[in-house]
Amino acid sequence: MKLRNFYIQSFYDGQCCNTSLSRLKLILLHGLVAVLPLHIAYSNIVLGCYIMVSLIDYKDLRFRSLGVKTLLLQGIFYLSAFGYWYSSHPHEAGLYLERQLLILLLPIILPISLPLTLKQVYPLLMTLALSCVLAILYLFTNMLLLIHEHFGTVTANVMLSGAFFNHRFSAALGIHAGYLSLYTVLGLIVVIDLYRIQSMLVNKIVPWLLIVILSTGMFFLASRNTSIALLIILALVIPFFIRTQRRIYYLLITVFIFTGLALTVYYTPFLKDRFSAQLISDIKPLKGGSEINFQNMEPRIERWKCAWDIVLKAPVWGHGTGDEIAQLKQAYHQKGLFISELYDLNAHNTYLSMAIKHGFAGFIAFLMLMFVYVSWALRARHFIYLSFLLVYLIGFYTENLLDTNKGIVCFALLNTLLGYSVIPSAAPAKALNLPS
Repeated sequence: MKLRNFYIQSFYDGQCCNTSLSRLKLILLHGLVAVLPLHIAYSNIVLGCYIMVSLIDYKDLRFRSLGVKTLLLQGIFYLSAFGYWYSSHPHEAGLYLERQLLILLLPIILPISLPLTLKQVYPLLMTLALSCVLAILYLFTNMLLLIHEHFGTVTANVMLSGAFFNHRFSAALGIHAGYLSLYTVLGLIVVIDLYRIQSMLVNKIVPWLLIVILSTGMFFLASRNTSIALLIILALVIPFFIRTQRRIYYLLITVFIFTGLALTVYYTPFLKDRFSAQLISDIKPLKGGSEINFQNMEPRIERWKCAWDIVLKAPVWGHGTGDEIAQLKQAYHQKGLFISELYDLNAHNTYLSMAIKHGFAGFIAFLMLMFVYVSWALRARHFIYLSFLLVYLIGFYTENLLDTNKGIVCFALLNTLLGYSVIPSAAPAKALNLPS
């Protein structure tokens, strides 16, 4: 299989892995990507080992690789650090900066220790995809064993009953379903790209099998924002990366797949409720508090309204890093959102969160940073990088992805790898002898 040879070549690239220590660093980097779907402790352990090996190999550190692109990749951390100086809650701000420290460190550590070229980064992305495949297969095995243990036989009715969707599906790995879905959709994008660039039918069999496994995992994870992001990528992004004569053929297949998905969701009670009634209730304002249900979280839109009111109190520079929860808890109490107050819920919207912390000035700076990253991906015509950014940009709408360890590690790691790999040449991936 040519992909296997591509892996081997990446470890014996004379420009990158010319010593045993450099190969060990590359192995550890693959390990860091591979443990993303697992508990955050594994990422910390592997990253610590990577840093120690890099320090041992200090003579080969490449400080000349740092530059303006490094500062741009670190930009979100600098924005948070700026907000620390006028925060009313410096302790919380310090903890927040500690969580975001990887956004500062990885754009320095990775490029000075290894050359980040597309030939090196592509196998790393495949490692992420394969890791997600193994995670999904493990969860399916766990699900089938549970069903067999409790019911004696495995039936479709039990599997689709709602007892094994979303958080119940991902619980065996101890990871939030939303974050596992984030990694899974990124892995799926990588495999779709591999399928796209394969020329021979026999080489498409393995990618097709991986696509089926990851898609089924997405089905049971039932994450709304990543599912919506994936549909947008399939419908609007991929057509610009395939040949014109194949575009109509692809669009017909896409319509067929979307129709099948719609029917599947419609006839699966849990998914029908999650992608219709629950989705509508999450963005539907309450009426005078009469619809507050103390068995469920209040709709996100109510938290967004509280967040917007807080933004307007300090519209220019915001309230500072670390002040979001304290400000929101006061607003929740005033509006009777007692569940949100009790659980210290954030705004569940990265854009509003940025505006609360840094005002419209910081919000615009954040958007400009994201625009720079998107421009790099577009200039390089890099399908995976552009899709990665879209997944996050859409996920920002319903989650504070840059406030949690799992969201920060994934963003800092992949944005650094992809950003550095496309900046030097801005050459299309197709011209870089990727596996085919």
